[in-house]
Amino acid sequence: MKKEVFLEILNEIEILGERLRIEKEKEDSIIEEFNEESRRYFLGGISKQVIKSSIKKIKRDISKIEKEKKKIIKKALKKIEKMEKFFEEELDKNIIVRVSGIETKMKGGEKNGKKRK
Repeated sequence: MKKEVFLEILNEIEILGERLRIEKEKEDSIIEEFNEESRRYFLGGISKQVIKSSIKKIKRDISKIEKEKKKIIKKALKKIEKMEKFFEEELDKNIIVRVSGIETKMKGGEKNGKKRK
């Protein structure tokens, strides 16, 4: 397994996780803001027209955030699949030790061609 490539994939997954957390915080902030406006509406502080326009805005904003979260999750899943392939490659290796040297052979018969002495 190439350590550099593995670490790069791991770093990319971490970045995507951070982006997902940021989007979730935006969503929570919008919901909290709406809850406050809703409370003010029920207490008579703002009109029905204002709360209706607020609902439209919030639906639009949350929809954008949800789309972005889905894109981030899809990217993360692709990176995870890539990482799984690295682990599977490691499972499929056989190391053969002979007098002539050490040979790495993939299960299924194909040789990796690496010989170490």
